[in-house]
Amino acid sequence: MTFALHIKNWHEDHATIRQSEYPDGSIKLTIYDRYMKPLVVPTVCLADMGIQPKPNHVNIPNYGDTEGILRALQDVGVIGKTEQVFETGVHTRDPLRRRDVHECRLLRTDI
Repeated sequence: MTFALHIKNWHEDHATIRQSEYPDGSIKLTIYDRYMKPLVVPTVCLADMGIQPKPNHVNIPNYGDTEGILRALQDVGVIGKTEQVFETGVHTRDPLRRRDVHECRLLRTDI
């Protein structure tokens, strides 16, 4: 699947997304540029925190380098709405330092 990705840290008109797996079996997504060089991995594995996404779901952080990726992937129909939010990081009460990870259903199976 090819789409335009324009978020805080990346601007690519011909981004491609591919699916693979983390060692724990959860879904890993990787976004590549037009030359098939990896740009960003918009998913995270939270197995070390004891968090395993539901089947056909992914964990998407929406802060730091991946700020804006949640909305971008929802807008192009790769993932659905947030079904659950996990607070990760130390300063979860300060909204400027929250490290929320969103669990969303993977809508596209052809990636």
